Parts: sequence; structure tokens; C-alpha cells
Amino acid sequence: ESMRPASDYQASLLSCLEKLPSKSRLFLALRAEGAAQGMEELATRMGRPVAAIQAMLRQIKHLLRECVERQVTVKFDHGITRAD
Repeated sequence: ESMRPASDYQASLLSCLEKLPSKSRLFLALRAEGAAQGMEELATRMGRPVAAIQAMLRQIKHLLRECVERQVTVKFDHGITRAD
């Protein structure tokens, strides 16, 4: 399989992040910004059990992975790549 430019993955990831529900984007922002240290604190901030937060994270990762793979595959199959 050919190598795909990292910029294609990054552009696809940004596009897919924008498609997430606002609650999922808030969750990722809190996690990425370090506003919550660890799952317990994140669960407390979001008013959810730790198990629910872990399940949400798995679901978001799965959705993002599928979305990015779809977009990159479509771009690659159609010869659409960005020149950096």
C-alpha cells in the first residue's frame, strides 16, 4: 500500500472533528486541554460515571477512525492530494 501524506490525515481528522456532536467535541476539548486530570475528574466534570466516560471515548475514537479512513480512501482513490 502506498504512503499517504500526513496532511491528508490531518485535514480529514479536522473535518471529522467538526462533524462530531457538540458534546463529543466538548469531551475531547476537556481531555486534550488537560482541564480534567484522569478519567475520574473528567467523569465528575461531565456528571457521568467513569465507565460511561470510557465508553464515550472509545465510541468517539471509533467514529473518528472510520470517518478519517473513509475520507482519506476517497481522496486517495480519486487522486486528490494536497501539495504541501
